[in-house]
Amino acid sequence: MMIGASADSVMMVEGEMDENFPEEEIDRSYKFAHEAIKVQCAAQVKLAEAFGKKKFRTYESEREDERP
Repeated sequence: MMIGASADSVMMVEGEMDENFPEEEIDRSYKFAHEAIKVQCAAQVKLAEAFGKKKFRTYESEREDERP
């Protein structure tokens, strides 16, 4: 099972399971994964705060080739 989430909510769940798997177990697995993701999100925020916000680089747009 793969779960994608933010600190606030679960956004994506993908995977395969046995059809006889109890629904309560599935709910617990979502909650367990979300709790682990919250820890990772908090670590990312802490890391970003420690290093500060970086300036965005500017890029030149693609030049069109004038040849046919």
